[in-house]
Amino acid sequence: MIGAVVGWAAAGGGDNLQDLKAGYIVGATPWKQQLMLGIGAFSCALIMAPVLNLLATAYGIGVKSELHPNALAAPQANLMASVAKGLFGGELPWTFIGIGAVGGAAIIAFDSWLN
Repeated sequence: MIGAVVGWAAAGGGDNLQDLKAGYIVGATPWKQQLMLGIGAFSCALIMAPVLNLLATAYGIGVKSELHPNALAAPQANLMASVAKGLFGGELPWTFIGIGAVGGAAIIAFDSWLN
């Protein structure tokens, strides 16, 4: 649950920063951007809640049961569980994590060099 909250906060913050940056580039005013972000968040809540409720009623979400034999998997929960198992069980592919870290550092260094 904490991972979901942190992920949502990071994604929302990143999205808002990108929106404001793009608006600045095209000359939009901040109040119009904030208005549109508010409308987007409100419309998302109006649409996503009934869709998720429909999916949960029709298929079920999470663990399969007699009532919902074809339950939809929760990918974020499975991802967090696999990371936790790998971290505490010592089964994480550290080679790939190292490659990703080096690649990220190289991209940041290249970006700094360009500026």
